[in-house]
Amino acid sequence: MGATPTLRAEALWCLNTAVKHHSLNSNDGISELFKEMFPDSDIAKSFTCGKDKTGYIIRFGLASFFKKQLVDGINKAGPFVLMFDESLNQASKKKQLDIHVRYWEDDRVQSRYFGSQFLGHGRAEDLLHHIKECVTQLNMRQLLSVGMDGPNVNFKLVDLLQKEHAELYGGAQVVTVGSCGLHTVHNALKAGFTMWQLEKLLRAMHFLFHNVPARREDFTSLTGSSCFPLPFCGHRWVENVPVTERAVEVWPVLKTYVDAAEKKKVPVPCTASYDTIVAAQKDPFIIAKLQFFLAIARTFNPFLTKFQTDEPVLPFLAKDLTELLMSLLRRFVQRELTQDLTPLQLIKIDLTDEKNLVSPKSVDIGLGAESAIKVIFFIFVPLEMHVFWVACTKNQDVCCKINFCHLVVLLLLLLCLVCYYNYYYSN
Repeated sequence: MGATPTLRAEALWCLNTAVKHHSLNSNDGISELFKEMFPDSDIAKSFTCGKDKTGYIIRFGLASFFKKQLVDGINKAGPFVLMFDESLNQASKKKQLDIHVRYWEDDRVQSRYFGSQFLGHGRAEDLLHHIKECVTQLNMRQLLSVGMDGPNVNFKLVDLLQKEHAELYGGAQVVTVGSCGLHTVHNALKAGFTMWQLEKLLRAMHFLFHNVPARREDFTSLTGSSCFPLPFCGHRWVENVPVTERAVEVWPVLKTYVDAAEKKKVPVPCTASYDTIVAAQKDPFIIAKLQFFLAIARTFNPFLTKFQTDEPVLPFLAKDLTELLMSLLRRFVQRELTQDLTPLQLIKIDLTDEKNLVSPKSVDIGLGAESAIKVIFFIFVPLEMHVFWVACTKNQDVCCKINFCHLVVLLLLLLCLVCYYNYYYSN
């Protein structure tokens, strides 16, 4: 740790600075402080670790030491997996390519950050060049697989890597398991529900009151509620379950606020968010749509919770993906068609053939959506429920839209999943 007690103390202090994410500037004047705090200590008297020295020790001393330990450990471990992802670095205004390594050590799977590369162009050739530059110290003959998300440029990168790997190591190939399954699931849900523009509504509900104290006070004074909509996450749709639950909860009091604004009892917000909410209130099925979104999103949650981990769960992916697919198919596909089928047979079911679908009144849209529709039915349509469903199948009125839109949603969800399934099983 250090040739002298003072150097050891400085190394430990630098480790503490790095681990606690303290700024280097926080170490300015630290030597004088320690001398005052510990006047009887010889180490404190010789301790000099300001911001410049701290940065130097971390960058050229500790970092090099730990990096060498990591490289030696990976090369001794045997097969390893490279994982990479790129995103814009707001500070440097360049793309930051982060590379992680997963390998077996001490009787468990280790997932470790290996390094970062900064680049301008993000073509497959550029990414491959920077990845090779970052991992030059690793024995690439032991590369087992590559983990990534789903852009097409990443698939091209893997193809280039496969060809180069085969040329260098006698035809050896890395194991290909496709892109990140979590990205696929999130994007599938997004693709299915985009047609209802729920994202626009949920964003509008949040932004109407976000950082507007006067409007929040008017809302609370009028409704007696201090419960406000939550922010919507546009790139992780399944994590919007609490957002949608809150939206359903505040919708009745939000309608009260909008009605009061329309009657000039409170100031009318002159914003696009307010206009979006006013338009949504004209849709009698908006709560049913939100409830249906909740039903589908909750179906996805166990899958995402299990696979959002550093644990080696890939061997369980096929089984759990099959169960997820089955839970969606059972909502609108005839049960006898899904019995005793392999995953590949499941994804080949023709969802465009109405003969394979259950009758409209038998579609499972979830208890929440069913209850919301019953409320609408008893308010607007003085018929028995089964008569209501039969009427939906005979004409193209507004009732028919809510009955069939969710079929299209599920169809899109499944088509997105099929893309991942085909890639996973064809390799």
